[in-house]
Amino acid sequence: MRPLCLPLLAVLLLTLPALAAEPTVELAPGTQTVLDFPGIRRVAVANPSVADVKVVGKSQLLIVGNQRGTTALTVWTDSKQLQRTIVVAPPRVEELSRELEALGFPSLEVRAIGEHVVVDGQVESFADLQKLRRAVTGLAYVKLLVRLDAQAIRAALTATAEQINTALKRNGITSATAVVVGQRILLEGSVSDEAERQKAQLIADSYYEELKGTLGPR
Repeated sequence: MRPLCLPLLAVLLLTLPALAAEPTVELAPGTQTVLDFPGIRRVAVANPSVADVKVVGKSQLLIVGNQRGTTALTVWTDSKQLQRTIVVAPPRVEELSRELEALGFPSLEVRAIGEHVVVDGQVESFADLQKLRRAVTGLAYVKLLVRLDAQAIRAALTATAEQINTALKRNGITSATAVVVGQRILLEGSVSDEAERQKAQLIADSYYEELKGTLGPR
């Protein structure tokens, strides 16, 4: 009877699904990545609060990092069962620092504070500030404390004041003028009545709020 157990054991082993260990998937909170799994039949993630998984077509998985943590992903395909470990964590400070340096920001300070990565320092132009914001778009864990150079701020304020004055004249308000005082824009002059005063204020506010939105913190 003993020899009969060997063929039976072999049959049982052949019926078990093939389980293959795969490399760890690492991504940051608020980011996503796509993995290829031809012939996907079913997927399961142990902790959806750490990462969400969505099947895209018949051969890809979209993985979205939600919050810091580690979870297990299991994928069943037509031929096998696969497992991967998903690690959601902010990137290494050194990596982000190198990326920003490659974009032309070698003087910015990048440091970790709790679960966030803070980028601090000063840039020389509004274009640089926009470029920096685009570089970290989608990275919810990155906090920008970057400031514009004082001369750049002055230039932006002056340009906005000129836009306000052009708009005032276009709307028939010729006795009121927008002037730059420190890091603010003020209206000076006179108006004919309360309605014209409110109109001038609305015009100035529309340009000034736009400027504050672009210069303000991310």
